[in-house]
Amino acid sequence: MSDSYLAKYTAEIRQLGNAYYQNPDDIELAVKYSSSLADSMNVLNNRIDSFIAPQHLLKSLTEVYYKHFNNEDVAVNYLSGISAPRYMNEGAVNKLRELVKQFPENDTAKVHCANGLAIFVKICVDRKDLDNAKRITGYLEEMHNRYPTNNSITHGYANALFYTCTIQGYFEKRNTASKLKKLAEQYPNSKHIKYLCESF
Repeated sequence: MSDSYLAKYTAEIRQLGNAYYQNPDDIELAVKYSSSLADSMNVLNNRIDSFIAPQHLLKSLTEVYYKHFNNEDVAVNYLSGISAPRYMNEGAVNKLRELVKQFPENDTAKVHCANGLAIFVKICVDRKDLDNAKRITGYLEEMHNRYPTNNSITHGYANALFYTCTIQGYFEKRNTASKLKKLAEQYPNSKHIKYLCESF
């Protein structure tokens, strides 16, 4: 993303923020502002040099969420923002799971949750925090079993399995490999799962 585009993006967030804080009870503004904040957090996730302070975005998004936590759109925007890798931690994991329970029929919420949990598994594996990685992979497996037709949840689960397979000697490699193989059989047209199986 170019710096000129980022500047335009920043101006849009500020404009929405100013409008929202002048009328914080306006649900439509809350949804638009929280969506813009979440998008920014995801876009800027890999830009360490970003001139928009990521923690400031998270603080603003959290404020909007706590004001309108019963609004499904605001809650899902919050979930989207905190599932970006830069913000993923144990607290975010707990919040992801709470939000999915709060809105069990919302497919977008489940997708963000699956992606966020898969990212957290990778973070745990990188830090050699293997108990947490196993625990979250197990939760993703539960989600996959509960929603077997949701490809994004399945991809999140496949990613988690793949990440755990990268650590030799800590996981039952044969067991995780067989789970990946079953997913590949279940989703023969998924290039993503096929790639993971071939990479493993």
